[in-house]
Amino acid sequence: MTTRHTAGLALLLALVTAGAPARAGRAVAEEEPLVNRVKAAIDNGVRYLRELENDRGDFESTAVPLNKARPGGVTALAVVALLNAGVPPDDPVIQRCLKYLRGLEPSQSYTVGLSTMAFCLAGQKQDRQLIRRNLNWIARTHVKGGWGYDSSYRSPDHSINQYVLLGVHEARLAGFEVDREMLREMYDLYNSTREGQWGYRGQTPSLTMTTAGLCNLLITGEDIAEKRKLDDKGVDPRCGKYDDAATVGRALTWIGNKYPDDISKAGRSFIHPFYCLYGIERAGRLTGRRFFGEHDWYRVGCEYLVSIQQENGSWSGHNQGFDHWPSVSTSLSLLFLSKGRTPVLISKLAWGDIRAPGRIEEWNRKRSDVRHVVGFARRELFEQKPLGWQVFDPREVQGRDAEKLAEELLQTPIVYINGHTLTDILNNKDEGMLRAYLNNGGFLFAEACCNEKEFDRKFRQVIKKVTGSDLGLLPKNHPVWNASGKFRSEWRDFPELEGIQQGCKTVVIYSPKALAGYWENNDTTSEKGKKAFHLAANIIAYATGMELPKPRLTEVEIVRKSTGERPPKHFLQVVQLVTSQGAQPLAPKAIPNLMAEVGKLRLQVHQAQRKLTLTDEDVLQWKFFYMHDRNEFRVRSAEDLENLKFTLENRGTLFADAACGSKAFDKSFRQLVKTMWPDKEMESIKVKENQGKNGLYSREVNGELLREVKYRREEKDGTPSKDFRSGPPPLEGIKINGRWVVIYSKYDIGCALEKHQSTDCLGHDYESAVKLGKAVILYVLRGSQGG
Repeated sequence: MTTRHTAGLALLLALVTAGAPARAGRAVAEEEPLVNRVKAAIDNGVRYLRELENDRGDFESTAVPLNKARPGGVTALAVVALLNAGVPPDDPVIQRCLKYLRGLEPSQSYTVGLSTMAFCLAGQKQDRQLIRRNLNWIARTHVKGGWGYDSSYRSPDHSINQYVLLGVHEARLAGFEVDREMLREMYDLYNSTREGQWGYRGQTPSLTMTTAGLCNLLITGEDIAEKRKLDDKGVDPRCGKYDDAATVGRALTWIGNKYPDDISKAGRSFIHPFYCLYGIERAGRLTGRRFFGEHDWYRVGCEYLVSIQQENGSWSGHNQGFDHWPSVSTSLSLLFLSKGRTPVLISKLAWGDIRAPGRIEEWNRKRSDVRHVVGFARRELFEQKPLGWQVFDPREVQGRDAEKLAEELLQTPIVYINGHTLTDILNNKDEGMLRAYLNNGGFLFAEACCNEKEFDRKFRQVIKKVTGSDLGLLPKNHPVWNASGKFRSEWRDFPELEGIQQGCKTVVIYSPKALAGYWENNDTTSEKGKKAFHLAANIIAYATGMELPKPRLTEVEIVRKSTGERPPKHFLQVVQLVTSQGAQPLAPKAIPNLMAEVGKLRLQVHQAQRKLTLTDEDVLQWKFFYMHDRNEFRVRSAEDLENLKFTLENRGTLFADAACGSKAFDKSFRQLVKTMWPDKEMESIKVKENQGKNGLYSREVNGELLREVKYRREEKDGTPSKDFRSGPPPLEGIKINGRWVVIYSKYDIGCALEKHQSTDCLGHDYESAVKLGKAVILYVLRGSQGG
């Protein structure tokens, strides 16, 4: 071992010894990530409302003037907030409050709308008749312009209308028949406001009323929507044309211009901050917008709410409006935080020139396609877990480079692009963003809307620039066809489906044939519609590996390339072994990603990796090797492997895994080890025998005892398990003089480190791959001192 490498490992060992127990990766003084602070704020807000209810069965005494005028309204609002914050319907506090609401006769519009929402979200069979009763009351009390405060007060406004319409909307989603004529009248009313701005009873336009007006337009439009007519090839003659496009577009522009970057300094535009933020959340969610103007509306709102939450978990205003009562402001804050926090499954990429409101935007010709696909996936694949979608519009965001944008985009596992043409699609920064996204675990699905040849031609050019590869037809045995394990998509139905492979996984799938029309129509019943949705489900399952996305605001950090091929003095560098001259590593980002995670322990490691063959003489100069492949390879003679064997027996370590559990590689690797040590067998590295001082799984090495990891393994019929299952680390190895010189997993680690695992991949999830990789590196570093 060279002096440079010995000194480097000695220094690293000292750092490991000092730093392993506090290995959290962030200095203690640093602030907790916003995503964690939001989760804590939600938990504390829920706790506060529980304490406020105090077994009474209602919240009526918490805002007395409001509850005298609108009995039941605050209780219903609190129930809706608690349900959205994750409190189950059978929780005693929910059951007590529902019992109270059941005893109220419909009389107040706010209460009727909110209690209808509460009944629908709780999903109790006994409340179905009450929902029908409320819908009948809403239809009876409807007047021109909407609803007044009660049946005798015939002066509607946008605020009352929004809560009534939200109740009707939830009822429709729950399967109830709604008064379409009434909803058509309301839709026409809001679409007639062509400027896309609304104020309270004729006053100056405001954020609260403009978000209310926009959301009223959107949900009534959704509730009365009729299926668009498609020809036999899935083409929509009116593709991209929506009657309310101009109004919606102007409203979004107005909101984007008014939404602040710091709510605490917003002044009178946020005079009812909690009420306003709930409206902002609905507008963002219903339109899918990630940004209003240049601002990530959810991040801005979270930073404000987290900063002003009281120690008892409540929020309260400053006696400037009806939402200053803690029960009301806390409920509205919980609705913003919890609904906005929903993990995002698919990002629809906005691109091209920003066009005037009302003009067709190529990227959004089918504005409900992704929403319906995500709804189907949530229902059929993810057991009704909360999932959302978003429009990711890099045109709105200034001052961020391609990698920064990619880090934000990587909060979403799938990006979707479609359109009729791509003549003005992506600038260099957009292409760089997509390149970084795909290189760091992202997945892209594209579709030529209405079979348009111009989109097909341009997409092929763009994706070649982004990936450096041409699209190729997916084979009949590609795992995507049955990735969900629930739906079988037949190759013969989609023989034109193409993709691009990157390392362990197909990271781009493209359909030159129309599918989005069936998704836009939410057509899950016709033969062609069912096939389109089943294919979407399988693509989602393949892209995600059936793992749920992380909550919104979860930070993703892209590993930047290290400069220079040689590491600085005292830095650890990994050598990747390949099976032949000219061969390329299958998972080139695996080691850089692992070393970035190790670097969070404040250890000096180099992300770049050297590449050597098994028989290269230079193996004598290095001590830590990594090997990852899926192919069978020719094992050289014992004489050819003498240098590798010598360095491994003299303080070296070989860490290896079979890509996606490849049996071909597994067989060859075992033969490789047997050739070097014919008198030894690979043995299981068991937790019980390796948790003592300086053991591979020990607390001294890892900062905690490593007992369990998650990995996808084979079922009895030979197919991969649907999900990742917990179990002891499935590592094997060769031990010489009390030290593991070979550490091997027949289950994948490298593809997981690249975040490119799929449902056909027998191997670990990302967190488990990182745990095992870090354990091996820290074990090696301790061993370098003879420990």
